[in-house]
Amino acid sequence: MKKPLFSILVVIMNVMIISSLVFADGETRKATQKEKDFYRMVMETLIKALPAGPEGWGEEKNQFAELEFVAPNCEKYPFRVSHGASWNDFTRRQAADDEIQKVLGPKMMSNVSDPEYKKLIEQNDKLAKEFGAALGKNDKPTVERLQKEMEENSKKLQVILDANDKEFDGIMEKMSARDVSIKVSIQVNEFSLGLNESVVQDAPVAGCLTYRSPGEWTKNNGWREGTTYVLIGKGWQLKTDGGTYIETKERNGIPSTAVQTIIVWVQADPARTKQVLEKIDWNVLKKLIQN
Repeated sequence: MKKPLFSILVVIMNVMIISSLVFADGETRKATQKEKDFYRMVMETLIKALPAGPEGWGEEKNQFAELEFVAPNCEKYPFRVSHGASWNDFTRRQAADDEIQKVLGPKMMSNVSDPEYKKLIEQNDKLAKEFGAALGKNDKPTVERLQKEMEENSKKLQVILDANDKEFDGIMEKMSARDVSIKVSIQVNEFSLGLNESVVQDAPVAGCLTYRSPGEWTKNNGWREGTTYVLIGKGWQLKTDGGTYIETKERNGIPSTAVQTIIVWVQADPARTKQVLEKIDWNVLKKLIQN
């Protein structure tokens, strides 16, 4: 079974965070004991704050590893830490995919055997042969005439194909599995995050500024659930200049090994998101913030 893309990205992100701001030339230094202790304390808190996933769903979580190396000069910047998890109902997702194939298979065969479609395909083959023969004879008038006929024929074929695609897309969108995945990420000392332009402010969670982006269906990725963003820390604002994003300012005079901000985002069905948010331990997360 393939691992979800999110879990792979989470692992990559975790490795990046452990190495922390590594320069392009790969220079690192050993982490100080203070940095190790900070990283361990924050990670243990993030792990504690996350709830368990639905029973029977496949689970992927970041694996904790002690901090060993950091980038030179990382002590000049807020120390970033991240933790995440995802859960997937593979059984229900596969069942939905199987049902889609059962519906689309016969329709594909029916469309291929459609008289108009078959007629255009046969005409296309005939014109292609005649076009090849005309090219071989260097018969330019015939080549130009056949080329125009082939272009017109292709346009008619494309109309049929586009209609089929639209029909198939509608079936897949309607039958695609919903509420079969949960993705959660907690990001510490991040000061900006790009958002979907359709994001709207939602009811506060644990007294924190909260936004929600809608879900959407795409042909390549299927149904993608919406995401709720909960912002812990001071000064968060939604910006729409040059894109849609949230940001706050770093505070001066704060040690790098101090938590200034926390972003918690949950990507899941709205009802499922509410359940997850209710189970997150917001108290332990808020206690991390350096006032």
